[in-house]
Amino acid sequence: MTMDIDTPTPKGEEELSVFVHPLALIHMSDQYTRIRCGGSPLSPQSAVEGILFGNTTTTTTSSSNNNNNAGAFYVQDAGDIPLEDAATQIELHQAVFAKQSVLGWYKVVDNNNNSSNDATAAATDYEPTAADLKQTQQVQSRYQQKINQSTDDEKEDVNNNDGTLPTFFGVLQVPKQKKKASTKKKDGKLNPAEKQGEEEEEQGDDELPLTLYQLDPSNAGKSLVAMETWSLQTAES
Repeated sequence: MTMDIDTPTPKGEEELSVFVHPLALIHMSDQYTRIRCGGSPLSPQSAVEGILFGNTTTTTTSSSNNNNNAGAFYVQDAGDIPLEDAATQIELHQAVFAKQSVLGWYKVVDNNNNSSNDATAAATDYEPTAADLKQTQQVQSRYQQKINQSTDDEKEDVNNNDGTLPTFFGVLQVPKQKKKASTKKKDGKLNPAEKQGEEEEEQGDDELPLTLYQLDPSNAGKSLVAMETWSLQTAES
């Protein structure tokens, strides 16, 4: 069952800046490959999901109507950690990366909803479900306290009505591979036009198939709101 996704932040309200380290994308992709190709104790049909780690610099802006979060969030890693009982592994991760907190969770899905056989289908083809919303809420309720404990200096600058940081849900969608017949001639050579066409197909689309959502603070986290933009960043915050 799919669910309605709220529209992006209205004009006049502060919008969060979200940055994702390429290492997080690599770890998501690696986990997907290991599970689907049999390199994991899990079955190839198992869900591919885990915890998003990172840190934040936030400030609070007030208006006559409400208070809003503003600041930058840095998703620096994606941990292959079971969501149901992740507390111990989160503590082990933070023992090594003391500045990183739980920012949310992610899942990697196959792009099987696209019937056009297009290998560069957009990640937005996937629509979050009510189960995704519930999981995001559970991640917040189970692990949000650990966020606050590890970011005491920032806690007073954060306002999600209940004093917590925003909780993110990331969807990395694996494009469906397009099967194509070989265009090589018997002598194994291609004419210039055919060669250029194959090179363009191999390059594909440069757009990264990741979509980020967050629990909407304007309605007490009862829905997911899509992040309009996010950026890759390799530098430490």
